[in-house]
Amino acid sequence: MVMPYLGPFNNPEFELIGEVIEFIRQMLERYICTQRYDGRTPTVSPRSPSYFSIYFGLSVPEIYLTVPWDAYKGDICALGNLVRKEFLQSYRDTDFMKPLVECMRQREPQSRPTANELVTMFQQLCKLDIPSKARGWLSPRTESAPERMLNDAVAAARDGVRDLKRSVG
Repeated sequence: MVMPYLGPFNNPEFELIGEVIEFIRQMLERYICTQRYDGRTPTVSPRSPSYFSIYFGLSVPEIYLTVPWDAYKGDICALGNLVRKEFLQSYRDTDFMKPLVECMRQREPQSRPTANELVTMFQQLCKLDIPSKARGWLSPRTESAPERMLNDAVAAARDGVRDLKRSVG
């Protein structure tokens, strides 16, 4: 049996907003898939995600309670914490995901949406803000104004070359 090497989700680093959107979409689909199969991942899927969740850290409020809790709702909270920390707090132009993350991070597990509801909400948020933004450069919040101008110019040139190739070829 050959097993793929599993590494950190952000290695290599994300460069485009669309890559972040795709990561979140795949993670939400993974939760739906896992819930459907009672915690097992199906062996064959027409659209298999390329991200697998192994461990998010102990970032779920109810994990410390002594009463039974819904592991799926815990996973949703953990993913919300990950998206908040790794994307919303770290990069510009990701604020469109705030409503999604706030729902995922509700203190009470029963207040959190299901994975299906999150996918629907995510799709709606992406429709509002995306097509042009998805190709945008992911710029760190720590990036200075000159760095941002340079990176935006490089991204615009890259998009221009790609569009030119499409129209010519």
